[in-house]
Amino acid sequence: MLRQIKLYIGHRLKAGHRKGSRVHPPFAFKFISEVIFGDKISGLDGIEDLRKSLSGNEELLEISDHGAGSRLATGEKRSVQKLVKQTAVSRRKGELLARISAFLDFPVILELGTGTGISSLYLAMGSPRSTLFSCEGSPAIGELAKRNVNELGNKNINISVDTFMSWLPGILRQQGDDLLVFLDGDHRGEKLLRYCDMIMASKQQKTVLVLDDIHWSEDMYHAWRTLIDREGISLSLELFNLGIIFLGFKVQKEHFNIRF
Repeated sequence: MLRQIKLYIGHRLKAGHRKGSRVHPPFAFKFISEVIFGDKISGLDGIEDLRKSLSGNEELLEISDHGAGSRLATGEKRSVQKLVKQTAVSRRKGELLARISAFLDFPVILELGTGTGISSLYLAMGSPRSTLFSCEGSPAIGELAKRNVNELGNKNINISVDTFMSWLPGILRQQGDDLLVFLDGDHRGEKLLRYCDMIMASKQQKTVLVLDDIHWSEDMYHAWRTLIDREGISLSLELFNLGIIFLGFKVQKEHFNIRF
């Protein structure tokens, strides 16, 4: 906890560019001002109603496969309410994910780490014309996510129960269009780099990677810093625990720390 506080203070001291101030590249300014600090998207309140309902659900689930590097341990039993509290994205982060997917409006969204389905719903409902493919390592959590998605009547989310390393190559081979990817299920830097390398090698026209929990550990942050130095990265944005990488965009390579 003390490490996180120190890191957050350091980020706040060096971060700036609130609402795009002092950001000169047009695309970066547009994305920061209209997406990161954009207006609320209507029609998403049902997700928070679902969260509220799940937060009172004491049903126990056995975590048979935690998705390596997650907060959960194999064989452990967790109540649905604890899963939501401990693993679901916050409303603020969920609304940001919805604005990102709405702004990009890419045909395909990939999600590594479905969890309870809250982030899946924000991503998919932000861009209803997109198809979201999500992978969850735990069968019990995957079934819970499917129930949650069905409860809101969402038709553009496809959830698979598998390991990321097994699922990702096949799903990438099926894609040829612009791609938005949200990674939030494995908190080991080495694995994060492997997933990103596979995605970056898949030759999509444009790719946007949204990486959660980049300050989870020194290992994760080192992986993040390694990624943004890679050749081919067009633009990178750091919002403390969330990192965003753009590939295939015709913009000058730059990095911004954003006070979000």
